[in-house]
Amino acid sequence: MYPDASVSFEAARNALWLYLNVYGDNKIYTSYDIFSINPWMDNTGIARLASTPFAAGIGLRGQVRDRFSYSLGADYALARNMLSFMSQQQGQKIYQIVAGGDSHVFTASGVLRWKSMDFFALAEVNYRYLSNPKAALMTPAFDLNAVLEYNLKQRLFIRADCYFRTATTGAAMLSEDFVTTLYRVPAFVDVGLRVSYAVNTRLMVFVEGNNLANSKIQYFLNYVEPGINIGAGICLKL
Repeated sequence: MYPDASVSFEAARNALWLYLNVYGDNKIYTSYDIFSINPWMDNTGIARLASTPFAAGIGLRGQVRDRFSYSLGADYALARNMLSFMSQQQGQKIYQIVAGGDSHVFTASGVLRWKSMDFFALAEVNYRYLSNPKAALMTPAFDLNAVLEYNLKQRLFIRADCYFRTATTGAAMLSEDFVTTLYRVPAFVDVGLRVSYAVNTRLMVFVEGNNLANSKIQYFLNYVEPGINIGAGICLKL
C-alpha cells in the first residue's frame, strides 16, 4: 500500500498556487526500459524492481499572464533499490551493469518558463542530497538546464541549449576480483545549437552542432561522448 494524496490552494486568483503532495509508488524496469536508459548495458535480461514507500513534496506554481510561469519545490523521498549503473570490465571488454541501493533523497528545484508565438525560454535547476551516494551512481548533486528557441514566422527555427552538472561518483568493478572502486567523474557542460528551415509543410533542412564547449562528457562511467561535432540533414514528413 502506498499513500497518494494532494492538496492545492489558489493563493492568488489565476496567478499563484501552493501545493502539498504525499505519495508512494513502485516501478518494474524491464530489460527494454533499462536499455532505453543505458544502451551500454550487459545483455543479462534481468528486470529490476524499485520502490518509493513514502515521498512528500511542497512548493508553489505561478503564472504571469499567459507567457511567463515559474515553480519552486522541495521534496523528500525514501527510495528503495534505486536504479543506477556501474562499469564492469571483463578482459578487454567494458560494459555497464545495474547497481544502486536504498537512500533518503532530498531535492530542491526551480523552473522558469517563457513562451510566446516566436520565442521560448526555459531554465531549470535541481539540487539533490542523498544519504547514500552509492545508491545513485553518476547522479549529480546539482544540475542546470537552459533552452532558448526562436522562430521566424514558423519558417526559420534557432534553438540553443546548455546543460551543466557538477562532479559525480562513479563505480567500476573488475570481474576477476569483484572489487568495486569508486571514481570521481568531473563536472561538464554540454552546449548545443540547431538551426532549421521549413521549406514547406513536408520538408525541413537543418544544421546542428553538439558539445560545442568540447567537454569530456560522461553520463555513464567510461563512456565518453564525442567532442565538438557538427552535422546536417533533412526531415521529410510523408
